[in-house]
Amino acid sequence: MRIHGVTPDYVRQIAAIGPQFANLTAENLVSFRIHGARPEMVRAYAAFTRDTLNADDVVSMAIHGVSAEYLDQLAALGYLNLSADELVSLRIHGVSPDYVRRLKQNGMTQLSADQLVRLRIAGFEPRG
Repeated sequence: MRIHGVTPDYVRQIAAIGPQFANLTAENLVSFRIHGARPEMVRAYAAFTRDTLNADDVVSMAIHGVSAEYLDQLAALGYLNLSADELVSLRIHGVSPDYVRRLKQNGMTQLSADQLVRLRIAGFEPRG
Protein backbone atom coordinates (compact mmCIF):
# COMPACT_ATOMS: atom_id res chain seq x y z
CA MET A 1 0.00 0.00 0.00
CA ARG A 2 2.83 2.36 0.85
CA ILE A 3 4.47 1.93 -2.56
CA HIS A 4 1.28 3.10 -4.27
CA GLY A 5 0.56 5.99 -1.92
CA VAL A 6 -2.37 4.54 0.01
CA THR A 7 -2.01 6.65 3.13
CA PRO A 8 -4.29 6.77 6.17
CA ASP A 9 -5.44 10.21 5.00
CA TYR A 10 -6.30 8.85 1.52
CA VAL A 11 -8.28 5.99 3.11
CA ARG A 12 -10.18 8.45 5.35
CA GLN A 13 -11.00 10.74 2.42
CA ILE A 14 -12.29 7.87 0.29
CA ALA A 15 -14.28 6.36 3.16
CA ALA A 16 -15.95 9.72 3.83
CA ILE A 17 -17.43 9.79 0.31
CA GLY A 18 -20.11 7.26 1.11
CA PRO A 19 -20.95 4.02 2.87
CA GLN A 20 -20.01 1.93 -0.17
CA PHE A 21 -16.42 3.15 0.28
CA ALA A 22 -16.17 2.76 4.05
CA ASN A 23 -14.85 -0.81 4.02
CA LEU A 24 -12.82 -1.12 0.85
CA THR A 25 -10.20 -3.84 0.68
CA ALA A 26 -6.50 -3.07 0.44
CA GLU A 27 -6.68 -4.38 -3.13
CA ASN A 28 -9.46 -1.88 -3.96
CA LEU A 29 -7.53 1.02 -2.47
CA VAL A 30 -4.31 0.12 -4.29
CA SER A 31 -6.26 -0.22 -7.53
CA PHE A 32 -7.80 3.22 -6.97
CA ARG A 33 -4.35 4.74 -6.54
CA ILE A 34 -2.79 2.88 -9.48
CA HIS A 35 -5.53 4.13 -11.79
CA GLY A 36 -5.54 7.69 -10.47
CA ALA A 37 -8.85 7.69 -8.61
CA ARG A 38 -8.30 10.73 -6.43
CA PRO A 39 -10.86 11.54 -3.71
CA GLU A 40 -12.24 14.55 -5.63
CA MET A 41 -12.71 12.34 -8.67
CA VAL A 42 -14.50 9.63 -6.69
CA ARG A 43 -16.73 12.32 -5.14
CA ALA A 44 -17.63 13.57 -8.63
CA TYR A 45 -18.44 10.02 -9.75
CA ALA A 46 -20.57 9.37 -6.68
CA ALA A 47 -22.49 12.62 -7.09
CA PHE A 48 -23.11 12.10 -10.80
CA THR A 49 -24.24 8.49 -10.46
CA ARG A 50 -26.26 9.27 -7.33
CA ASP A 51 -24.12 6.96 -5.18
CA THR A 52 -24.96 3.83 -7.18
CA LEU A 53 -21.36 2.92 -7.96
CA ASN A 54 -18.98 0.47 -6.39
CA ALA A 55 -15.20 0.09 -6.29
CA ASP A 56 -15.03 -1.72 -9.64
CA ASP A 57 -17.04 1.09 -11.26
CA VAL A 58 -14.61 3.69 -9.94
CA VAL A 59 -11.62 1.81 -11.34
CA SER A 60 -13.31 1.30 -14.71
CA MET A 61 -14.26 4.97 -14.97
CA ALA A 62 -10.74 6.05 -14.03
CA ILE A 63 -9.15 3.66 -16.53
CA HIS A 64 -11.35 4.93 -19.36
CA GLY A 65 -10.83 8.61 -18.65
CA VAL A 66 -14.16 9.64 -17.21
CA SER A 67 -13.21 12.97 -15.66
CA ALA A 68 -15.12 15.47 -13.56
CA GLU A 69 -14.95 17.85 -16.55
CA TYR A 70 -16.50 15.19 -18.82
CA LEU A 71 -19.31 14.67 -16.29
CA ASP A 72 -19.91 18.43 -16.01
CA GLN A 73 -20.08 18.79 -19.78
CA LEU A 74 -22.55 15.90 -20.10
CA ALA A 75 -24.68 17.33 -17.30
CA ALA A 76 -24.76 20.71 -19.09
CA LEU A 77 -26.14 18.87 -22.13
CA GLY A 78 -28.90 17.28 -20.06
CA TYR A 79 -27.27 13.91 -19.41
CA LEU A 80 -27.69 13.31 -15.72
CA ASN A 81 -27.78 10.18 -13.61
CA LEU A 82 -26.04 7.95 -16.13
CA SER A 83 -24.71 4.69 -14.74
CA ALA A 84 -21.01 3.94 -14.51
CA ASP A 85 -21.43 1.37 -17.30
CA GLU A 86 -23.08 3.96 -19.55
CA LEU A 87 -20.35 6.52 -18.86
CA VAL A 88 -17.60 4.01 -19.59
CA SER A 89 -19.35 2.93 -22.79
CA LEU A 90 -19.64 6.56 -23.94
CA ARG A 91 -15.90 7.08 -23.35
CA ILE A 92 -14.84 3.78 -24.94
CA HIS A 93 -16.77 4.62 -28.10
CA GLY A 94 -15.61 8.23 -28.32
CA VAL A 95 -18.87 9.97 -27.53
CA SER A 96 -17.59 13.40 -26.60
CA PRO A 97 -19.63 16.32 -25.30
CA ASP A 98 -18.92 18.04 -28.62
CA TYR A 99 -20.41 15.07 -30.51
CA VAL A 100 -23.55 15.22 -28.34
CA ARG A 101 -23.76 19.00 -28.83
CA ARG A 102 -23.55 18.63 -32.62
CA LEU A 103 -26.27 15.96 -32.57
CA LYS A 104 -28.51 18.29 -30.58
CA GLN A 105 -27.85 21.15 -33.00
CA ASN A 106 -29.06 18.86 -35.78
CA GLY A 107 -32.32 18.09 -34.00
CA MET A 108 -31.30 14.80 -32.42
CA THR A 109 -32.31 15.54 -28.87
CA GLN A 110 -33.16 13.29 -25.95
CA LEU A 111 -31.07 10.39 -27.17
CA SER A 112 -30.22 7.72 -24.64
CA ALA A 113 -26.63 6.82 -23.84
CA ASP A 114 -27.14 3.60 -25.80
CA GLN A 115 -28.41 5.52 -28.84
CA LEU A 116 -25.42 7.88 -28.68
CA VAL A 117 -23.05 4.91 -28.63
CA ARG A 118 -24.87 3.20 -31.52
CA LEU A 119 -24.66 6.34 -33.65
CA ARG A 120 -20.95 6.66 -32.92
CA ILE A 121 -20.26 2.99 -33.65
CA ALA A 122 -22.17 3.31 -36.94
CA GLY A 123 -19.89 6.21 -37.89
CA PHE A 124 -22.67 8.78 -37.99
CA GLU A 125 -21.30 12.32 -38.07
CA PRO A 126 -23.72 15.22 -37.55
CA ARG A 127 -23.21 18.43 -39.49
CA GLY A 128 -21.57 21.34 -37.80
